[in-house]
Amino acid sequence: MRVKPCRAAGQALAEALAAALLLVPLWLAVYYIARWHDLQFATIAAARYAAMASFVGAGRDDPQRIARETRHRVFSRAEDRFAAGGGGEPADIGDLPQWRSHADDSPLLDLRQGPQVAVMNSPQPAVLEQREEQAFALIAPARAVGSGAFDLQRSAARSAVARLEVGPVLAVAAPLSAQRLVLTESLSLLVDPWAAAGRSMVLRRIDSLSPAGQLREWVAPLQPLFWAIEQIEPAAARLCLGRVEPDIVPVDRLSGGSLLRRDLRTVPC
Repeated sequence: MRVKPCRAAGQALAEALAAALLLVPLWLAVYYIARWHDLQFATIAAARYAAMASFVGAGRDDPQRIARETRHRVFSRAEDRFAAGGGGEPADIGDLPQWRSHADDSPLLDLRQGPQVAVMNSPQPAVLEQREEQAFALIAPARAVGSGAFDLQRSAARSAVARLEVGPVLAVAAPLSAQRLVLTESLSLLVDPWAAAGRSMVLRRIDSLSPAGQLREWVAPLQPLFWAIEQIEPAAARLCLGRVEPDIVPVDRLSGGSLLRRDLRTVPC
């Protein structure tokens, strides 16, 4: 007994058309998705740049200046956007060619709001807060006898937040035309590790934790008397009351250290 085969003429064409109903819109959407994806990368870059700028300034720089500089360097085409200082805020913030709609060449970003960048204080981890309390409690007696300002800042965590509001997601009738895409990225850093940025900062912090600074002020008017004593006893030239030398580290505290060819402590005041 022979079975008559079923006729399947046009089946491949029907399957291709069914697949095209899904794939063609997806392929066309790549143009829009790529631009939204680029906006997402720009949002991430802005949050990272603002956080690192706050770190470089140890959290003491003006947050408004960091926000302006971030918008300038990440969201504009200005020729001086990478120059030192960042320049002013150009008029093309957020209005870049790659962030325009394919349909009517309108900006994808809501330029009335513009790219929003903010740098703010951030809560520290509990364990860090506890260690900070212990450290300041230990140095409290030294701060009582020290002179000058003690510049180790507390609560040195900062958060940088970048926010972009994209225009209407779809150019169709309401309510879909009212839908807006909001891209938000944030990054938190501990911006001040309490490291000293040079000899002068070490000296200033030592003065704030010891009476050396006050002692220098007290003996300054007595320098003529010390000069007269040096004529009788030359060793008095090495009596440097209140002198602090941050560059001198005892050799026994250095791994593999050796004696200096010239002991800085023998240098006259």
